[in-house]
Amino acid sequence: MTQKEANFAESTQLTRNDQEKIGTLNLLISTSTQPSNSLFNYYQERAEILFYLNKYEDALSDINAMEKINEIPSSIKLIKWKSLIQIQCAKVSQEIKQSLAIQDDLSHIP
Repeated sequence: MTQKEANFAESTQLTRNDQEKIGTLNLLISTSTQPSNSLFNYYQERAEILFYLNKYEDALSDINAMEKINEIPSSIKLIKWKSLIQIQCAKVSQEIKQSLAIQDDLSHIP
């Protein structure tokens, strides 16, 4: 097995584990009767996973929920700003592609 194949298998497993964690956290958040600090921690963990999976808008949603509960730590502020930047970059990229009538592939390159 090449290093690339090993890395792919590892990243696939990580993604699967992350999806399982998200499912567990979704359940904990939706049925939580825990104190708000536990709920805050559930949102934080889910936001970190969602950010890692490039689900920036979902991560921001969790961060917004965290801000309603308590002040967010600097590590989460960083995730918030990086998510906002990624979302804006994606919008600008899409606008450029639309204005130039370029498809989202390499077919326009000779």
